[in-house]
Amino acid sequence: MMDLNWIKSWVKENGYEIDIRGDNPQIVIVGEIHGLFVKQQEELVDKLRPEYLLHELIGIQTYDPRTQRKGELEGRLIDGVFDMHGIPGHTIQWSDEYGIFLVGCDLSLSELDVVERELVEKRPNIYRYGPAGLVERLDGTPFFITQDDGVVEYKDIHMGEMIVEYAAKTEKPLVTIVGSSHMRPESQIHQILQDANIEYAYVDMTTLEGTIRSRFHQSEIYQPEEDKVRIGIVDDPGKFPSKVSVGYCKSLLSEYDFTDLDQEDVTDENDELLYTGFGLDFHPYVKKVTGQLNVHPDYRGRGIGRDLVMLMEEIARTIGIDEIRMEDSNKEFFSHFIGYELQGDYMVKSL
Repeated sequence: MMDLNWIKSWVKENGYEIDIRGDNPQIVIVGEIHGLFVKQQEELVDKLRPEYLLHELIGIQTYDPRTQRKGELEGRLIDGVFDMHGIPGHTIQWSDEYGIFLVGCDLSLSELDVVERELVEKRPNIYRYGPAGLVERLDGTPFFITQDDGVVEYKDIHMGEMIVEYAAKTEKPLVTIVGSSHMRPESQIHQILQDANIEYAYVDMTTLEGTIRSRFHQSEIYQPEEDKVRIGIVDDPGKFPSKVSVGYCKSLLSEYDFTDLDQEDVTDENDELLYTGFGLDFHPYVKKVTGQLNVHPDYRGRGIGRDLVMLMEEIARTIGIDEIRMEDSNKEFFSHFIGYELQGDYMVKSL
């Protein structure tokens, strides 16, 4: 039995969104940005301990933790050179540790070739073969085999059918991880599961808050059990954030919780702030970052500031920021980092 209350709490804690279809879902479908959210996904896998894990990035391969051997799905069109690529190492680690059978739920390159031909044959008002024999779109937009809307529709159907197939094979919860685009509202996956009377919970990890938190989990400096993170998002009527505020405090290297907005700053006799972390405002409209970054005087010279700057820049890139503007009080600190220069009252770097 799947602990839905735990999943809801986990979703809220990480800033994700959840769409629950049914009263007693036993399937969790996770929408991701490939390469992110690995640590958070492991928390989910560890909690649910599914018998099978379907994953888009495993392609058409399988992995059996009992034999620790890779295999391929039966009855599939396979190009042995290109389709039998490596399985993501973190999924194999999960498989070995938790005893989960891995199954790829993507199409092979050989199967994508078939999809191309069908698109040209069945949708001649949209697709054609160009002079070089390659598929083109009649409207002139580039055709990318892994991203084209028509191809994605075929993938959606395939993924939905695989979820139905493996849901019937297990009495344990089933976890499926795919790119979030495959779970858009019009995706055929929803209709396929509905037609099969399958209840499920869809977790969208790609919310802005969820993506920012993933950057913390990926960084070398973040300690989730101890550090404090505060994220505030201000939306305009179009739901595009006008400001994203991120407060981060390394608790064991600070004498007060800098992320607590009711807490007054604590300084020493030299007016040095006695916290380690940052308080930043990211402004997507003007593509700038302003705020303050600090390392407690007792812990300077250990590379902590460098790690904080790297984390700040990764968050900025995630939000679509292309310029850092830090307050003048940090100019001596930022002068040690390549790319920062003094402009007026700010240390500035273009990303």
